[in-house]
Amino acid sequence: MTTPSFQQFVLGQSLTSVCLDPRAPPPQIWTTSELTPPPSHPPSSSSLLSDLLSPSIKQYLGTRSPSSSSSSTLSSSSSTISSSSSSTVPASPKVPLVFYENTFSVEAELVYALSGEAMSPSLHAHKLAHYLDEIEVDLHQQLTQRRDSFFEALTNMQGLHEEVHASCDHISHLRNGLTQSQDMVTSGLRVPSLWLKRDRLQQLHGRLLDIAQVRQTQPTIQVLLSRGEYDTALDLIQETQARLAGPLLGLLCFKHMSGQLKEMVLLVEKMMQSEFVQFALAPPPSSSSSSSSSSPSSPPTEEDKEKDEFKERMLPLLQGLIRQNQLKSALEEYRSALVREAKSQTRRVVSHCVSPTSPGTWSDSKYKLTKQSNSEFLVETLAKVFEAMTTLLARVTTVYDMLCSLPEGGAQQVLAAAKELCGVVGEEVQNRIAHLLRARTEQHARLGIVEFSALYHTCSDFAKKVEGIVDGRPSSSLLPTLQLQAQHFLEGFHANRISSLALILDNEDWSQARVVSEFQDIANILSTPVVDADKPTTPASDSHSEEGIIVGGECFKVVNTALMLLKMLAEYLQCLRAFPLGPDLLHRLVELFQLFNTRTCELVLGAGARQLMKLKTITAKHLGLASQCLSLVLRLLPAIKVTIASSLPQKHLTLLAEMDRVQQSYTTHREDIFSKFVVIMKERIQVHGRSLATLEWKDDQLPSPSPPMSLLVKDIVTLHRLL
Repeated sequence: MTTPSFQQFVLGQSLTSVCLDPRAPPPQIWTTSELTPPPSHPPSSSSLLSDLLSPSIKQYLGTRSPSSSSSSTLSSSSSTISSSSSSTVPASPKVPLVFYENTFSVEAELVYALSGEAMSPSLHAHKLAHYLDEIEVDLHQQLTQRRDSFFEALTNMQGLHEEVHASCDHISHLRNGLTQSQDMVTSGLRVPSLWLKRDRLQQLHGRLLDIAQVRQTQPTIQVLLSRGEYDTALDLIQETQARLAGPLLGLLCFKHMSGQLKEMVLLVEKMMQSEFVQFALAPPPSSSSSSSSSSPSSPPTEEDKEKDEFKERMLPLLQGLIRQNQLKSALEEYRSALVREAKSQTRRVVSHCVSPTSPGTWSDSKYKLTKQSNSEFLVETLAKVFEAMTTLLARVTTVYDMLCSLPEGGAQQVLAAAKELCGVVGEEVQNRIAHLLRARTEQHARLGIVEFSALYHTCSDFAKKVEGIVDGRPSSSLLPTLQLQAQHFLEGFHANRISSLALILDNEDWSQARVVSEFQDIANILSTPVVDADKPTTPASDSHSEEGIIVGGECFKVVNTALMLLKMLAEYLQCLRAFPLGPDLLHRLVELFQLFNTRTCELVLGAGARQLMKLKTITAKHLGLASQCLSLVLRLLPAIKVTIASSLPQKHLTLLAEMDRVQQSYTTHREDIFSKFVVIMKERIQVHGRSLATLEWKDDQLPSPSPPMSLLVKDIVTLHRLL
């Protein structure tokens, strides 16, 4: 249903609205010309009035300022009217509901149906008029209820129009002010543009200066490298790279410059590494005792100047390598160079010692040293090699100390690499020496104790010195090689002594030997126990007698084999003090003791000497000398045991039980000899007893003591003297 168009509603012409306005002026007498007939319109519900008023109220609310004092009142009034209009107007019970529908039309057939089909048209119109009156009454009541809100909204609308007018005046005033200030602003805008132009010109000038400096970079870098000023050259390269990456980025004239600078950096790094290796391989400044004892006030010596020059040349190189993170690779190259230098110096020293006038090839020099030279010459050659290697390691130590003194060199990986460098070089040096020693294993096994001890201690002292230089890193080649060669030497030494002792025993005639002072000194050494191997004690000084060996005030008559046994025991103990072979030497020493004891028993008690030395019989004298030799060994065994115990590790002290078994076997052997003497005494008593039985005791001329008794006493004294 389309909404019918109405004429403009004039508030002053509505009698109803005038009567309902509580704020209207006093009533006046209106003339006929002042009255305007009301517009004719069909009856409408209150929702139609709300639809007419709502657009005006919304427009009014939209043009109002949020800060207006009357906006709150208008909003409340609008909300009241909207809520009232939006709510359904209650239908009058006297009017059918069809008249309240939105689709209501007077021409609808339902209207006639409600009015009654038999009704005449006049009655029908009268009934409709009645319904219209009811609706008007209802509308009148609704308007009466909402008149305050309606007129309040109209009043607020008038205030809104006044505020809008004032706002328009204010806007006009502001526009005039803006127009006046526009001239001032336009003239001031030239100042920033001038500043901007100046900044751009300065930037252009700076770029031109950067371009000029970059073009001079390569010649300057070449000059700095020729002077060895690597750190300054790196600074210049870094500064140039920063300019190319910053203000000069994108310039076509420098598009190849970045690659050239990178190549220059690599060139500088290689030059620093090469010079570092070359300078580090040079002999370090020597430090003599005179320079260390000079007073602080004395003028600097030539050595001090060399040290200062060494630091001045080395420190910039180290700092540059650390700055470029190339120190580790430089140390790797330095390590390879040191290994080559160690090989070269070893060959040079050996070749010069073998052939001073005309050094030959390394193969010839090595063959002469390992196969044709004696031990003394080998020790002298090794001493010179050790001196050269110690000097080489001193260079490495100097470089390592300088790395530790650098603040930038405190990185753990750099110090670890430098320490590893010292260890590798020390190991390489020892490998070269161990290789030479292994080539002479057979010759060393045949050396004497003094010669091999000199060789062993010369090499072991060098190994300990290297271990101290490389911060306690043990040798994995030289010391094991020395230990292995010492075992080979001990095997050869022991085999020689065992065969010599067996041969001497087989050729022993079991007669008393004349003792010289040398053997008495050996006995004194053997009888003095050594508790601490590092602090040897002074041997006891017993008086010397050619009749026998004196130990602890007691004289022991011995044969030549016993004297040789004493000398061998002294040599074994000398090996014990010279080489760390305590357990191996203890086993071999026990074997030596057992050989002497077993073979003596076979030759004397077993009468083996009768066949070997063509002795007619084994006499009491032979038994007595054997007993004296056994007693001498038993007297020396406790001191020898203490000496061996001082050289054994704690875990090997249980091996000393073998010495107890040796002592027990010697004691048993001596008791067997004593038993043999008892048998001899019984035989002599029986012989002299039979003689006594044949004597005439009544004969006054019988001598006193009787001859058999005198002979018996003489035999007893002889046997006692032999024991």
